Amino acid sequence: MLEISLEEARKFILSTQFLGSGHGLRNRAGVLSAIERLGYIQIDTISVVERAHHHVAWSRVPNYHPGHLEKLEQERRIFEYWAHAAAYLPMQDYRFTLFHKNHIESGPGHWYAKEKQAMQYLLDRIRVEGPLRSRDVEKWEEDAGPVAARSGKIATVEKEMDKSWAGDPIKRAFRQLFMEGKIMVTGREGFQKVYDLAERVLPDSIDTRIPSR
Repeated sequence: MLEISLEEARKFILSTQFLGSGHGLRNRAGVLSAIERLGYIQIDTISVVERAHHHVAWSRVPNYHPGHLEKLEQERRIFEYWAHAAAYLPMQDYRFTLFHKNHIESGPGHWYAKEKQAMQYLLDRIRVEGPLRSRDVEKWEEDAGPVAARSGKIATVEKEMDKSWAGDPIKRAFRQLFMEGKIMVTGREGFQKVYDLAERVLPDSIDTRIPSR
């Protein structure tokens, strides 16, 4: 049995996590290497000094800039999906999310019942108009469809005081399509997700074969 000292064990653990000195990570390439080694970086909505995913990258890449993650997403080197939480994952690992996506698609709905009419409406809108944010889409009334389509007036999704994600059919539809893999985040405006069809986001070179279990 190989025995190592406590100090050697500490150095090994830090090294495998790209923490400490000597790993030489720099610039966007270094951020990508860190994500590929770690498997993912969790996206955090809470910001005190800075959002936590930036802390994770900065602690491993000395010259890290928040724009590095944004640029890597634009370059299709990383993508957003659900790991154990919302996360940035290496694009090279995309196929390993497919089993989960297919499982969600074949089920009754992710967290909530599927808003099938709203889901098809969103797919049609994005296919014709291009990338959309949830706030770009008309307010939706249950069993009635988009308000603007019936009234002829421009209406956008605004989060009312008594509304939540659970009570907004459009946001539920966006989330279901995202979890099924029909749409992907193509970028962000501020912290607002911009969605496009998955086939327009995925690079042609990406392996989309479903892995065996």
